[in-house]
Amino acid sequence: MVQLIDQRFLPHRFVIEEVRTVEQMATAIREMHVRGAGLIGASAGFGMYLAAIEAAANPAIAGIDEHR
Repeated sequence: MVQLIDQRFLPHRFVIEEVRTVEQMATAIREMHVRGAGLIGASAGFGMYLAAIEAAANPAIAGIDEHR
Protein backbone atom coordinates (compact mmCIF):
# COMPACT_ATOMS: atom_id res chain seq x y z
CA MET A 1 0.00 0.00 0.00
CA VAL A 2 1.13 3.53 -0.81
CA GLN A 3 -0.28 6.63 0.87
CA LEU A 4 -0.67 9.84 -1.13
CA ILE A 5 -1.73 13.33 -0.17
CA ASP A 6 -4.74 13.99 -2.39
CA GLN A 7 -3.79 17.41 -3.71
CA ARG A 8 -7.22 18.15 -5.16
CA PHE A 9 -8.37 19.18 -1.69
CA LEU A 10 -5.43 21.39 -0.72
CA PRO A 11 -5.17 23.91 0.91
CA HIS A 12 -8.60 23.58 2.56
CA ARG A 13 -8.41 19.93 3.60
CA PHE A 14 -5.58 17.46 4.20
CA VAL A 15 -6.72 14.11 2.77
CA ILE A 16 -4.51 11.02 2.70
CA GLU A 17 -5.47 8.46 0.07
CA GLU A 18 -4.45 4.80 0.33
CA VAL A 19 -3.52 3.24 -3.00
CA ARG A 20 -3.37 -0.55 -3.14
CA THR A 21 -3.51 -1.44 -6.86
CA VAL A 22 -2.01 -0.37 -10.15
CA GLU A 23 -5.46 0.70 -11.34
CA GLN A 24 -5.91 2.96 -8.31
CA MET A 25 -2.50 4.55 -8.92
CA ALA A 26 -3.27 5.14 -12.59
CA THR A 27 -6.54 6.79 -11.59
CA ALA A 28 -4.76 8.97 -9.01
CA ILE A 29 -2.31 10.18 -11.66
CA ARG A 30 -4.93 10.61 -14.41
CA GLU A 31 -7.40 12.48 -12.17
CA MET A 32 -4.71 14.77 -10.73
CA HIS A 33 -4.75 13.48 -7.16
CA VAL A 34 -1.00 14.10 -7.41
CA ARG A 35 0.44 17.12 -9.20
CA GLY A 36 3.83 18.20 -10.44
CA ALA A 37 6.29 16.37 -12.63
CA GLY A 38 8.41 15.02 -9.77
CA LEU A 39 5.49 13.68 -7.77
CA ILE A 40 3.80 12.22 -10.85
CA GLY A 41 7.06 10.42 -11.70
CA ALA A 42 7.48 9.14 -8.14
CA SER A 43 3.85 7.97 -8.13
CA ALA A 44 4.42 6.13 -11.41
CA GLY A 45 7.46 4.45 -9.85
CA PHE A 46 5.36 3.31 -6.90
CA GLY A 47 2.80 2.10 -9.45
CA MET A 48 5.50 -0.15 -10.89
CA TYR A 49 6.20 -1.40 -7.36
CA LEU A 50 2.51 -2.25 -6.94
CA ALA A 51 2.54 -4.00 -10.33
CA ALA A 52 5.48 -6.15 -9.22
CA ILE A 53 3.66 -7.12 -6.03
CA GLU A 54 0.52 -7.98 -7.99
CA ALA A 55 2.53 -10.03 -10.52
CA ALA A 56 4.25 -11.98 -7.75
CA ALA A 57 0.92 -12.72 -6.08
CA ASN A 58 -0.78 -13.79 -9.34
CA PRO A 59 1.87 -15.24 -11.70
CA ALA A 60 -0.68 -16.77 -14.10
CA ILE A 61 -2.52 -13.47 -14.54
CA ALA A 62 0.78 -11.62 -15.05
CA GLY A 63 1.71 -14.05 -17.84
CA ILE A 64 4.58 -15.62 -15.92
CA ASP A 65 5.15 -19.28 -16.86
CA GLU A 66 6.20 -21.08 -13.69
CA HIS A 67 7.17 -24.23 -15.63
CA ARG A 68 10.16 -22.74 -17.45
